[in-house]
Amino acid sequence: MYACDQAQKNMQTNKLFRELKIPVPSQEDQEKVIQMIEDINKEESNFNKNIKSIKENIKIMYECVEYIVNQTINNNIIDNNIIENDYENNNETYQEDNYIEYQEIEIKGKIYILDNENVHIKIKDGIKGELYGTYKNEKFKKI
Repeated sequence: MYACDQAQKNMQTNKLFRELKIPVPSQEDQEKVIQMIEDINKEESNFNKNIKSIKENIKIMYECVEYIVNQTINNNIIDNNIIENDYENNNETYQEDNYIEYQEIEIKGKIYILDNENVHIKIKDGIKGELYGTYKNEKFKKI
């Protein structure tokens, strides 16, 4: 028998098919292999689900961090505005309190400012200074 074209020379295909034995695994071994492949596919599927879940959790965490940062920035802006407003209001109140005309009282030849029962040192221009004592029932008590 001759081989022609691209066939292998001196190859006798009839003999090859008769003598070549291809081992085929038993039915039981084939089922084991199938089960192993299914297990691998199942693990891969679970692995992919877990990766997807992790990606979603990371996305949620980023969104939460972004929200917290934005809230913190907004709260700081609000807090700074409150602090500035409080400072301005307190500063005005401080200035107003110090420029209010209080009743003056003379004790031992010096003039003090009487605010309810509290006696304060008088600073220039009638500004109320440190607490000096109390005045009750027309009696002065130094602190």
